[in-house]
Amino acid sequence: MLQPLKATPTMPVTAIAERIGWERGLTILRERVREPRPAHLAVDPVSRTVDQPGEPAQ
Repeated sequence: MLQPLKATPTMPVTAIAERIGWERGLTILRERVREPRPAHLAVDPVSRTVDQPGEPAQ
């Protein structure tokens, strides 16, 4: 089920549903895709790490 998500992590749920032949409600599929989607997204190269005072920093 997650093959389209691995190939294109930002693919809309409706497109995933078409590709995998999903015949049930989209709400259920959205809930199932919501969990693993962040693991397949690439790291944003411009995001910054914010260290709070007292936290270990490298």
